[in-house]
Amino acid sequence: MRAPKFQPFRDGLSVTVKFEYVDIRSRPFAYNPFDLVMAAPLLEHLPNPVVALKEISRILRPGGEFVACLTRESILGRYIQLQWRTHRPTPEQSESLFTTAGLDVHRPNVAPTGCLQRSSLVCLARKPTQI
Repeated sequence: MRAPKFQPFRDGLSVTVKFEYVDIRSRPFAYNPFDLVMAAPLLEHLPNPVVALKEISRILRPGGEFVACLTRESILGRYIQLQWRTHRPTPEQSESLFTTAGLDVHRPNVAPTGCLQRSSLVCLARKPTQI
């Protein structure tokens, strides 16, 4: 599959995006090739999200960022959890999972807007530059 090219808002920058279907727990990529990894919704569906988070940490370059959208503890979150049998981690639990995987949480519990505000929790983490 040919990678689509995207032109961001700033002149002179281009981004190549490649979509692949792979198992998050075992990515076929070398160490440190990515500046950014995003997952939404994913971690709450895994029996052991730390395995996936360690793999995400492995493929992030030092200083690279991880953005995770999780189902939040709420009435709507309870419905989602019952419907799809997912976890509903608190911000503290999410931070603990990320730390265990070697990621530094630098913006926990960023509230989305609109309907997502009632059901989602967004956490931003960074791979340390010095390990």
